[in-house]
Amino acid sequence: MVALLKEMDEAGQRRMARELQFSFAKRSLKRWPEMIFMKTLREYLQQATHDLDIRQRLYLALIQSILPLLGDEEEALESFMGRHQALIKQYGVWHFYWAFYFHPARMFENELWEGLKPEVEEKCMKLEHSTEVMDARANLMKVVVRSSVSATAQVTDEQSRRIAVEKMLATERERRIQMEHEVSQYQRLLREKQSEGSELGCQLQELQQYAETLVAEGQAIQQQIEQERRERHEALRRVMSEKTSLTEQLQLKRQELKQQEQETEQYELKLAELRSSYDRMRAEAMEREEILHDTGRLLRKLSELLHAEIEQIAIALNMKEQESPEVRTALRRQLRATVDLLDTMELYTHKAITVPDGQSVLNGVSIAETIRNIEDTPRAEVCAVSEAVDQIAEQAGEEVIHIGTFYRREHGGYIQLENQETFNITESMVYKHDLQHQAEVQCRPRTHQSGGIYYDIELLFQGDDAVSPIRQLDGYVELGEHHTWYCVEMNQPLIAIRCIAETSRSRNR
Repeated sequence: MVALLKEMDEAGQRRMARELQFSFAKRSLKRWPEMIFMKTLREYLQQATHDLDIRQRLYLALIQSILPLLGDEEEALESFMGRHQALIKQYGVWHFYWAFYFHPARMFENELWEGLKPEVEEKCMKLEHSTEVMDARANLMKVVVRSSVSATAQVTDEQSRRIAVEKMLATERERRIQMEHEVSQYQRLLREKQSEGSELGCQLQELQQYAETLVAEGQAIQQQIEQERRERHEALRRVMSEKTSLTEQLQLKRQELKQQEQETEQYELKLAELRSSYDRMRAEAMEREEILHDTGRLLRKLSELLHAEIEQIAIALNMKEQESPEVRTALRRQLRATVDLLDTMELYTHKAITVPDGQSVLNGVSIAETIRNIEDTPRAEVCAVSEAVDQIAEQAGEEVIHIGTFYRREHGGYIQLENQETFNITESMVYKHDLQHQAEVQCRPRTHQSGGIYYDIELLFQGDDAVSPIRQLDGYVELGEHHTWYCVEMNQPLIAIRCIAETSRSRNR
């Protein structure tokens, strides 16, 4: 590396010093300090052994100095070696060596480069040795020439010495003029620096005042931040307190909900028992009704036969041929027995219809009517007392299941039961059960934990809203900037219906 620097001219050394950012390279010096440059570069080389950043800058500066030797980047390594003599003659031995070391073809022709490297190093060392010998001979010739010159100078005459003295005086005069000019320039530069110093002093004072202002503003901002931090801490404390309170309320609500669910389960179990008892009693009532119907038909037939027999006995008693008292007594006895039998049959039939015997058909009918009377009102408006449930439990022991038909309205609808009684349902219930016009539903009465009665609706057969008399809406209309009206197809219950109106308009309404 040092040998390469010796081959450089002053311009090359200046460029490398600027690339390496040496402090003296920034000044415009008339005489280049070559010794300082070499000393600084040696220190730089020592630092590069353990500092990667310095090593990279050194390589970049070195590459900048050998760029003229590389030429075309796509040049092959053989072509570069073919012109090595011209490059050595023009730039020097070590310029050629470092150009070979950093040649771009090294990446693609690494094997060839590795093979040529020992040869190039050996050739460069030989050329450097021969150059040093030639430099030594040249120095020796210079010494001989200087000796001859000194001998010649001793034989010069007085006139030549006078001319030399005059030249020295002229040279000193020019040097003095030049130094005076430089002194005036330095004085002018000193005045400029003093002016700049005063300006910098004013700027420094302004900067100090600005710094004091910034410090005061920083303290004010810090106080504001501290105040905001305290406020946020207080707000967070309030939020945590509210959260704790809401958590406790939520726990209480969950306990109440759990208790209500338990009560609901108890009511459902009770209603299930009532349904089972009622189904059983209704089946028994139907069986008794069938038996009673069959028995009544037989009794009517028997009654007709007995009446016919009574007529025949009466005819026989009225006949004059029957003069025998024994025969007439036997006929009257038979007549009394037949009449007694008719009385007994009528009494039996009357008791079977009117006297309760393990809940007859009439009781079943009255129970069903009682349940229907309670279920006729809408689910959202039912407020029957718990005695109605007790009445149902006492009379039947089970709920009544009603079959009804759902009819659509503009908003919500109503259900007409099989006994021609109706009750309304809301739009939310329509969407919940996916009901359409003329859908067949099954309604079961349920007991709310508050004591009221409501219906549990179950869809049996789906209807069709296309045949409903309601006005159907399709599409949406957007109005204004802060409110939007959405009108959605009502035959598609899965589409959410949203209507957001202006606050002022809703207040005016």
